[in-house]
Amino acid sequence: MRIPIRTFLTIPFLFLTLAPAGIVGRLFYLNSQKAVEQVAGDLFNQISNRSRERLQLYLATPHSINQLNANSIELGLLNLRDRATTERYFVKQIRAVYQATQNPDSLQANSDLTGSINHIYMGTARGTFTGAEYRLVDEENPASEPIIAITRLEGDQLVQYRSNSDGSAGDRLDKAQARRRPFVITERRWYQKGQELWLNQQFAGWSIPYCDASTERPVVTAVRPFGTDGQLTGVLGSDFLFSDIEVFLRNLLKELEVSGGKIFILNENRQVLIQSDAMQAGKCDPSGSGEIRTFPSASNMQNSVISQIVKPLEPQQPAENQTLKRVKFEGENYLWNSLEFNDRYGLQLSIVIVIPEASFTGDIDDSTNNTVLLCLTALAITAILGYFISRQITQPVLQLEQAAQGLVDSINQGRSLHLHINNPSELHTLAHSFELMSTRIRDLFVAFSHFVPQDFLNSLGCRDATEVQLGNCRSAEITILFSDIRSFTSLSEGMTPEETFQFINSYFQLMEPAIHDNHGFIDKYIGDAIMALFEGENSADHAVQAGLHMLQRLNEYNQERSSKGRSSLRIGIGIHSGKIMLGTVGGLHRWDTTVIGGDVNRASRVEGLTKEFGASLLVSQQTLNALQNQYCHRYLGAALVGGLQEPVRIYEIYEADSPEMISEKIRSTPLFQEALSLYELEDYAKALRLFEDVLDICVEDGAARFYVRACRKQLNRHVEV
Repeated sequence: MRIPIRTFLTIPFLFLTLAPAGIVGRLFYLNSQKAVEQVAGDLFNQISNRSRERLQLYLATPHSINQLNANSIELGLLNLRDRATTERYFVKQIRAVYQATQNPDSLQANSDLTGSINHIYMGTARGTFTGAEYRLVDEENPASEPIIAITRLEGDQLVQYRSNSDGSAGDRLDKAQARRRPFVITERRWYQKGQELWLNQQFAGWSIPYCDASTERPVVTAVRPFGTDGQLTGVLGSDFLFSDIEVFLRNLLKELEVSGGKIFILNENRQVLIQSDAMQAGKCDPSGSGEIRTFPSASNMQNSVISQIVKPLEPQQPAENQTLKRVKFEGENYLWNSLEFNDRYGLQLSIVIVIPEASFTGDIDDSTNNTVLLCLTALAITAILGYFISRQITQPVLQLEQAAQGLVDSINQGRSLHLHINNPSELHTLAHSFELMSTRIRDLFVAFSHFVPQDFLNSLGCRDATEVQLGNCRSAEITILFSDIRSFTSLSEGMTPEETFQFINSYFQLMEPAIHDNHGFIDKYIGDAIMALFEGENSADHAVQAGLHMLQRLNEYNQERSSKGRSSLRIGIGIHSGKIMLGTVGGLHRWDTTVIGGDVNRASRVEGLTKEFGASLLVSQQTLNALQNQYCHRYLGAALVGGLQEPVRIYEIYEADSPEMISEKIRSTPLFQEALSLYELEDYAKALRLFEDVLDICVEDGAARFYVRACRKQLNRHVEV
């Protein structure tokens, strides 16, 4: 039995006008509780993730400095027996960490990543100590001018000298000496940690966090031992102050508008190293003196909510939908959570996030009142208008049914669909008609999207193909990725046309997810080449990540080909960031989408240089400047692009190379850069010798081979002249 639509709407109308108020009220109450948990969980996840990421970023810097110094020692660039040269080296390194003002003795922080590195030094097994420290001249006055001080071990005392503009030692800072107790290198905890690492054949680690004698702030030392022939020569150290992390945590809570929120970072003994509260910033416990001072115990901080949390604190990792814990302190309810932070060098910290529950429930209470008021208003309006609407709804539905049936007749090709909608009778026919129509339209749009990416339409401001007009265009800052298969022509000569298309399609299917998974889209396929676009925030990082994932997938694909006795494939990837034009071009019967601009040519040229340099992934200077993350890279020189006068500076990102190749390129990079500088100065003979030395370190270095050939060509040309 099929019921007419007029009857179907009229009978339940009274019930539908009376029931919603009670149902909505009940559901809103239940959902509000879930909403608090959901919003709070999302906020906790965001805070914890960003805190962990920033910690990792900060803590990587001192180890990078130690790595650089160890490399300099290994390559002979730093003579341990020449104290004056070593002191100048550390002073220059501190100056690289900080940006000098007009007064060469006055410095200010250069970036968030390096602002907390205040002391770089080295102690040797022979009992010598050399370092450079960023410090205040008057440590009793925080507003005094900061300087770089050279630290020496003279007798059993550490003595500091003001550094001159050339990095040499100037006036002695006697006040610093008076504050220090006798200094024995082998008794220092950072040096003992270095000995422990050396015995365990570990290359880097952390000292335990301790109190910095100058700033009375928590500090931890990144330690790296070095030596030769199995004997420990010395230990490198870089002191990291936690003070800048306090500023970041406060700014993070302010940015997220978390009123009354607090973030604590504890060491493994549940002592407070850092807290976001500016009034109670992490300082050393005043009960001790010098380096024997400790940090306040969380359980003893009676004026802080952390004292109520630390006792039940257990190691955990925050996850989506994780149940948050509640604690009451001074009459106020708080939500809190914690996570353990362990970096790869053994530093163990706990991050505790605490937010007042009122931060979430206040808006929800207001929403509850507004919802009740809206429900009552809606019920009144519905009761008045409902009767008139029910009378007017039947005729438009019948007219819509007729129009839909006419559309079905024009596109139906005999396909029969069975829908299980029987009432109302008019909607039974309407649903059947629209199912056919929507299926057909959907198929058409899916087919169209295979030829024109939806992302491209979105870039033009079009929701779908029906809104596209010839001549639609706009300019945009975009990162362009070109990739090409090496020697594809020779590969395809041994295949039939069917095998060639099967091969190229399987290759495209392999590479496409690497691009889409990193927020890019493929604009077009050009033979065996791929042109992909990345737009929006962090587009350069997304493009580089896509390129690295493409190389990773290619490596897996080559292993599969090798198991079948087939040759391995090699590809070249070029990435460039710039401003281009996106739009539609064509004539009366044929349209296409395209990108136009000099930066497109630059991107193509960067990819073409991968063949000359024997590299897998090259990026331009513009792309490198836009990167937010750090990648293993090196400068390969500047190249001219056809039709453009300004050369493009090229960099190789070799993070996808084998571990052995990465290690060799890291070792040879200083030598390679020196050789490249000589080449650009046209000193080809010296450059040739250095490039050959690079090849001795890294035999498969394609860029070094390119420049060896280029140097020889230039030298032969000079001989002929």
